[in-house]
Amino acid sequence: MKHICRLTGEKKEFKSNEEYENFLKTTGVRVRDRSRHVISGVGKNRVSRAPSTPSIMREVVTRKSHTPDVLRPKVPMPKNHVMQKFSLIHPSRGRVDQALDCMKYWYGMMSPFNEVEYILSIDHNDPSNYLKILEGDTEPFGFRMVRGKNANVVQALNRGAKCATGDVLIYVSDDFLCPPNWDLEIQKNAEGDDWFMLVNDGIQKKVATILIESRKYYKRLGYMYYPEYISMFADPDATETARAHGRLLDRTNLLFKHNHYTVGGMPFDATYSKENSPVAWKHGEKLFEKRKKENFGVKI
Repeated sequence: MKHICRLTGEKKEFKSNEEYENFLKTTGVRVRDRSRHVISGVGKNRVSRAPSTPSIMREVVTRKSHTPDVLRPKVPMPKNHVMQKFSLIHPSRGRVDQALDCMKYWYGMMSPFNEVEYILSIDHNDPSNYLKILEGDTEPFGFRMVRGKNANVVQALNRGAKCATGDVLIYVSDDFLCPPNWDLEIQKNAEGDDWFMLVNDGIQKKVATILIESRKYYKRLGYMYYPEYISMFADPDATETARAHGRLLDRTNLLFKHNHYTVGGMPFDATYSKENSPVAWKHGEKLFEKRKKENFGVKI
C-alpha cells in the first residue's frame, strides 16, 4: 500500500512499510529498534496519562499513540532547566495519514527534557478512519482523541484546548513543521508566565498562523481562537488580541515552517477548501473589522 510522507515537507510515495522505514532513517526523525530501552529522560514516569476509555463513542478517548519509537535530536540539558508540560492540540479532518505523520514529526523533534501531551481533535461526522491512530503500543506519551460536534476548525481547536493540561499550549496543524528541540526553543524565548508568541512561519512574520501561548494567557481569554470565527481571519484576530492585551512576544527569529498549499506544500484538498471558503472569508472579514473597532475586547 502506497504511503505519502510529509514529515519533511516532501511529497514522496512508498510502496512498502519497509521502504518507508528506511527513508525515515535518513531524515531527522530516525526510527529506533523497539527492543531497546526507552531513552534516558523519556520514561513512563515522565508522562501524564488520562484513564482509558472503553468506547471511542465517548467524547474523549485515551490510548497510547501510533507514533514509533524515535531518537530525539541530541542536545545537552540546559542549565537551570525547569521541566514543563507542552500540550499539542491538533484539529484534523479527512487527513488520517497526514495526522499520523504530523504526530511522529513533532514528537520526534522534541527534546527529552520536557513532558508532552498530544490532543487530536476530530469531528463527529468525519468518516475518516482515525481509529488507526489508536492502534499499537509504542513510545509512551500522553495521547487523547477528542471527538465532538464541530462545525469548523475553530470549534475543534477550542474543544481540544479545553482538555489540555500543559503549561504551554500549541495549535498544531497537518501542514506545520517545527525546529529541532522546539520545546527548548520556546522556553528560551518565553518571558514570564503570561504570553503569546509570534514566530516566523516561513511565509510572513506579521500574523501568528501557529498559536503558541502560556497556560496563563489561555486562561486569560478562555479560548485559543475567538469562538465566533469559522476559520478565515481567526489568526490575525489571535495576533491582534495578544497585542491589545500587551502579551505579544515577537519571536520571529524562530522558524516554524507553514507547509501550505499556496507555497507548494501539502496538496489542496477538501479540508483546505472548507477552511478557505468564500463564506468563511466574508464572515471572518466582517467580524475582524468589528473586533478591531472594539479593540479586541480590551478596554482602552
